Amino acid sequence: MKKLLLLLLLVLFSCSKEDNSALIESYTTQINSLQTQLAESQSEIRRLLNEVNAIPGLESIISSLQSELTAQVDNNSDLQDTIDTLNSQIDANNDLIASLQEQIEANKPFDVNRMDIVKYPLYNKDTLSGKKVDTKQINFNFFTNKGMDLREIDFESNLDFLASESFIVYWDKRYAHTNYAIDILRWAEFAAIKAIEMGMPKPKKFDTHRMNIFITRDDEFGDDIFPGTQCQCSHTTWGDGNDSGTLGRKYLTFPWYRNFIESETKLRNYPYMNVLHEVFHSFQRGNSSWIAESTAEYFEGTFLAEIRPGTRRFIPDFLMSTHFKLWSGYDNNGNGTNDADDILHIYGKQLLWYYLDWNGHIDKNFIGRLNSDTSGISKNEYIIQNISNFRDLYFDFTMKSTVVDFPKWNDHINYLLNNVNPSGRFEGYKRHELVLKSNNNQITKLYDEYNYNGEFISPSVNIEPWGFISYKIQSESDNNYKIEIETEHTKYRLGVIVKRNNEYQYYEINSGDIINFINNDMVYVVIVDIPDSNYTNVDNADPFKIKFSLQE
Repeated sequence: MKKLLLLLLLVLFSCSKEDNSALIESYTTQINSLQTQLAESQSEIRRLLNEVNAIPGLESIISSLQSELTAQVDNNSDLQDTIDTLNSQIDANNDLIASLQEQIEANKPFDVNRMDIVKYPLYNKDTLSGKKVDTKQINFNFFTNKGMDLREIDFESNLDFLASESFIVYWDKRYAHTNYAIDILRWAEFAAIKAIEMGMPKPKKFDTHRMNIFITRDDEFGDDIFPGTQCQCSHTTWGDGNDSGTLGRKYLTFPWYRNFIESETKLRNYPYMNVLHEVFHSFQRGNSSWIAESTAEYFEGTFLAEIRPGTRRFIPDFLMSTHFKLWSGYDNNGNGTNDADDILHIYGKQLLWYYLDWNGHIDKNFIGRLNSDTSGISKNEYIIQNISNFRDLYFDFTMKSTVVDFPKWNDHINYLLNNVNPSGRFEGYKRHELVLKSNNNQITKLYDEYNYNGEFISPSVNIEPWGFISYKIQSESDNNYKIEIETEHTKYRLGVIVKRNNEYQYYEINSGDIINFINNDMVYVVIVDIPDSNYTNVDNADPFKIKFSLQE
């Protein structure tokens, strides 16, 4: 057949050599180009087939297609038909290439470096392969305390689910939460990999069992098999005496409150919920509340702070309540209630970890070593002992926090401070203990003519161990100030920051020192309590009074 085709072409060329030479040359050029494209597409298909390791069925498909198209070419003697056939074959090959590439991408293992691609086939109902699923054997006290034991639920008739390599998400079958579950699963896998990379200890049975996650709702958003919308939280499972193997296992809950629109099938390049924060909690070990929350925020922010809205929202809460002790927790007032001033600022202490990180005082694995430490010392002691010159660094951090001198995020932090929503915030939140102004003969509040010059001032709050407060003075003349504090406590450290010509000058001073200021200087005075002890059983320091005196 090929010989006949060549003879026909030769006759055609001979009969119209003079009249059709240009047309023939054009056809020949097109055919040569198309044949080159065809060869390239076939080569690409062979490469893809090798990459995907001969996905079942594809070899026979491509072989059949190539045979069919070869026959079409052999049976056409017209040059234009040949071109059309070649184009058709190339189109078919390109379609196959696209299909192969899609299947290859979908079947690649999870890759934290390609979070812009959602590999939907990785999230499925296959619980027979990979890590085990043992939900029915676990007594989840978080729900049991509310009158429900998950072991009594008929999962098949009541719950829907999706699983990934290390996690499984359950939700009430009456609702569509597939894409919400995928959003949680993909970022849970990301967080787990990153936590392990930084040396965090793995949760109990993490290598053998999938961690359980529950999407919960509230009656306001429809009846739900789970009792009430639970927090974004990491929980610990406690045994009931018969299931000691589950003691200490972790599980997570994420609420749904119209925070995710299921019809939006294109997922964002960041999680809708604080998935990284909560997964990191499940990896933490023996952390006090301030370390647990601040490092979980730091971990999440390391990857998402400049991408996910609201990730840095708690930093102002810390900067407006800096008098609390370093190891402040969920109930600093001791009233048995987790008030806003108890909770929010410990999340904002993430700023300390960023400061240490940005300035090279800790590496990316420090938090992992902190959680993996088995020396028997407390986490607070570990931090102080294993960060060189921690006390001096902390003093520097307090001064940088007072003026917000963190070049990487200055603009954003100041924006947050200027737009703090007072709702749910402690009414005593403030950036500075007093904001004053001075001229040639007096020191007053901005909106009060009472002269504080030479008069001791008592702060409105007590500084707790490792806490600090500040005073801000707008200088409206060239002056010398004498700064004194009156106290029985010997471990207060005094810092002075002068903002002059949009640059900061930092000083540590002693009580009674005289400092020179010029007109238009912005002056900040910081008082910090830095105990000698590395332990947390430290009493609050004796109170102090501070005096600013203009000098002749």
